[in-house]
Amino acid sequence: MYFSTKPKRILRFGDYTKQKQHSSELSLIFKFFIKRKNQLLLSKKTKKAENYMAIQKSKKPKWLWKLTTLLQPKKIYRKKMAIKVENHHNLKEIFEEINSQYFSSSLALEIDWAGKGKTDSRSSIRLGCYNMRTQRIKINKILDYPHIPRYFVSFILYHEILHHIYPPVCQLGVKRKIHHPLFKKKEKEFRDYIAAQSFLKDLKKELFTPNPLKKTPEKA
Repeated sequence: MYFSTKPKRILRFGDYTKQKQHSSELSLIFKFFIKRKNQLLLSKKTKKAENYMAIQKSKKPKWLWKLTTLLQPKKIYRKKMAIKVENHHNLKEIFEEINSQYFSSSLALEIDWAGKGKTDSRSSIRLGCYNMRTQRIKINKILDYPHIPRYFVSFILYHEILHHIYPPVCQLGVKRKIHHPLFKKKEKEFRDYIAAQSFLKDLKKELFTPNPLKKTPEKA
């Protein structure tokens, strides 16, 4: 057996007198108090640090603060210059003319240019498109040049408006027809239809003829 000369310390908590029975409860209480003590110490340290920084800032002279602000690199904000591109053909005016002449000013569609006015393709090109979901017409910027006649731009715009009025025909077991007979009939009612078709042929030759200066690789 082991004997000690030190007297035993019995912790009393309320009506309980035995240490063994309440060791778990006391350990939880001690842990809570230790945690709380650490939190208080941390809060005191942070307060002391904040007070110290405030005192140090107040000690610095004004000329030193001005010098530090001058030495700091300044951010340069550059204004973005908007480049204004003048259009040769005014699409809104052309749309108003077509709307009043053919559709009694009953249409309200959004019209805008699309593309950069250049094409690298040598096989196909889209001169105009109509989005049924947004009800918006876009005309290729390649038509916005002085050598393109106004009647041809108006014909392309008229063609895209017809897509809005006469949507594609869908039937069971038959392929969907975008340019159905009724669409083609209304397309021929355009005032300069024959002139527009002849110019379209010339434009195709201009866009899709191979460049004679560009050498094609010979096949081995």
